[in-house]
Amino acid sequence: MKISISFIATALLLTACVHIPKDHVSDYDFSSAHLEDLPWEMGAAIVGPRASFDYNDYVKEHYPDWNYVQFMLGKRLFEDLSHLSGNGTNSVYVVDNPAGIVPQYESVDAVQCRLKDGVLWYHLCISNDVVTTEPDRWFNPMLEIKVLGHDDYNHDGFMDVLVWRRLPGSAIPWEELVLSRRGDGDPFYVVEHRDRGCRGME
Repeated sequence: MKISISFIATALLLTACVHIPKDHVSDYDFSSAHLEDLPWEMGAAIVGPRASFDYNDYVKEHYPDWNYVQFMLGKRLFEDLSHLSGNGTNSVYVVDNPAGIVPQYESVDAVQCRLKDGVLWYHLCISNDVVTTEPDRWFNPMLEIKVLGHDDYNHDGFMDVLVWRRLPGSAIPWEELVLSRRGDGDPFYVVEHRDRGCRGME
């Protein structure tokens, strides 16, 4: 009897010590994700021209808290305002005035600027100071997301979500990212970059 009581007490103690992560991600519907909820890395190129990678580094340095909308709109401004710096293989694209690539808009159309069945089929544009969408001339998906699993991958006490994302382009680039957030209404941020590849490398 004493053994049974001791066993039960030990089991209860161990159960009490098991930490259940705070969960603000598993109920989120990524199939209709709002673009402002997604971190800028969801649109960052993993294959492409040197300027694309330079832009990723530029955003990481100057605007690490940008969301997907800011990143994609800023990319066009970066292309317009950037110039080559350096020489040979060390050439990079730079912008003299970082503040010049901050997109200016008043609001984001919450109905249009979200995924549909896990896919974004439209480009972002600004109309009357509101971010909205316009059809892609080739009707290619701009972003595709699938949820692969949920867990506290970095053991910080908050539940994370592992997503697979695909970007447009003939290489069909894809990447797995671990995302998390600290509150139900908060935007997501990248916890970890995992597998990535493109067609022919899968």
